[in-house]
Amino acid sequence: CNIYYDTERYDLIQRSIEKPLYKEKLRLRSYGVPDRDQMSFLEIKKKYKGVVYKRRISLPLWEAEAFLEDCMAVVVDSLKEVKEYLEEMGADVDGMSLEELEEASEVFALPDGTYLIVEG
Repeated sequence: CNIYYDTERYDLIQRSIEKPLYKEKLRLRSYGVPDRDQMSFLEIKKKYKGVVYKRRISLPLWEAEAFLEDCMAVVVDSLKEVKEYLEEMGADVDGMSLEELEEASEVFALPDGTYLIVEG
């Protein structure tokens, strides 16, 4: 079972349909029909030039659902604001280039040029 998460405007799926050089997805994945205590995977998938990069954590379904319900997300206008936000949240981003910030697992470039930052 796979559940993909998106913005209220479906920015991620719209971008994916356009077949861009770079795209990303957030999904909750389980195998078979899970019960609440079964292990599941919360994944961030990024695809660049046909190569998929995936980061995931394994946790019980109930815990993944609770995390996603409480998950915070913010949209900012620029990579400079991404850096400022991550610094305020205590992330060590000193020395990271703008390209490295954009490739961070919690940063999603949106089609309108803004950035979605997902924090737990």
